Amino acid sequence: MSDVFISYSRLDKEFVGKLRDALEGKAQNVWIDWESIPPSQSWWSEIQKGIAHANNFAVVISPSSMASPICQLEIEHALKLGKRVIPILHLDFDRAEAVKGMAGRLADPAQDATRQLWGDRQPHALLDANMSVLKHINYFFFRPEDEFETRFEDLFTVIRTDYAHKEQHTTLELRATEWERRGHDPSFLLLDEDLEVAQDWLAQSGEKEPAPTDLQRRYIQASEKRTRQLRNIRWLSIGGSITAVVAIVFAIGALLTGIQAIADADAANLQVAVLQPTLTAGEARVADSATQVAQGEIALAAATRVSQQVATNERILVTATQVAQQVISGGETLAAVPPTLTQAAVIAEDANEQLTIALGVGDSALLLIENQTINAVGIMDAIVVAYPEQPLAYIGRALILKNAGEFERAILDLTQAIALNPDDPVAYNYRGITY
Repeated sequence: MSDVFISYSRLDKEFVGKLRDALEGKAQNVWIDWESIPPSQSWWSEIQKGIAHANNFAVVISPSSMASPICQLEIEHALKLGKRVIPILHLDFDRAEAVKGMAGRLADPAQDATRQLWGDRQPHALLDANMSVLKHINYFFFRPEDEFETRFEDLFTVIRTDYAHKEQHTTLELRATEWERRGHDPSFLLLDEDLEVAQDWLAQSGEKEPAPTDLQRRYIQASEKRTRQLRNIRWLSIGGSITAVVAIVFAIGALLTGIQAIADADAANLQVAVLQPTLTAGEARVADSATQVAQGEIALAAATRVSQQVATNERILVTATQVAQQVISGGETLAAVPPTLTQAAVIAEDANEQLTIALGVGDSALLLIENQTINAVGIMDAIVVAYPEQPLAYIGRALILKNAGEFERAILDLTQAIALNPDDPVAYNYRGITY
């Protein structure tokens, strides 16, 4: 980025060199074509870049510069970018002579590259269009009879006035131009602090020169719209994550309820097993029959509670499954928008796996109570095949196997669950009980 771009005719090179030296003596970065265009680069493309990256555009007005098609194109480009234009009158010019001079240069066979840039413009039309803007700007007179040092101090004051405003104008114009060139790609829009700086700059522009361009205003508005969209997406993502967490809580609660149901079934079965021989020997122990019958009633009540608890568990599982499926469905719909929603869907999908496992455990417990051991174990086999990486699947099947009397298989499943999650105390606890 440069402080000043100087547009001039080479016939005024001596004065322009003096002006450049004075600016550089004030620590100003000056863009001038005899120094700033690298060899083998497209000279017009480099000139356009130089104008775009400059905070001030100074045009040295003289008969030769006003008759130069390139100088007129430079002025046109600077005005198009909304640059702060500083007219420096070095020598008075005549409009008719300037138009004639441009026409003569464009007719020169050696000016083929200039004619291609010029296109179908008319010399008088472009000159008049440029001068209609320049005439409303205060000129700086640097004619041969004027004192250079005094005039230069006034010029330098203007160049440094509202420097931060002009620098931000240049920065925004460059970014907005790139955004437009890239087909309004949203990745080139302003975000966070950059957007706040641009909004403040626009609000404080007021009567400052150069004024914000239409492109800059559209660029800031598009950035504001994009920021609102991202903010809404973030809130949706947070909502999806919260819902997924709720689904996981449901799943874990349901699974623990299922495990507790199996534990209650264990206790009921144990009480029945203890009660059975006692009832067989009841005739020999009539005196104790009342106590044994009471124990049997307790066992039956426990079994009833297990059935009720499993039924309640199933209702919880169905509700939790619906919640998890809604989260997953929402995650699939929005997966192409924000990465955080995709992460929420993954969390909910894991919750759904745990819900499925818990549901299987509950169903298997019911089947065991109904003495359908083969069906109960079959359900848990299917769950383990579906979720081979879920420790809870192996724990659930182990509990069913243990209650079915298949202790060795139960121990193998609990050992696998420990291998998948060595920090889970539940697997260790049930493996110890099974041993």
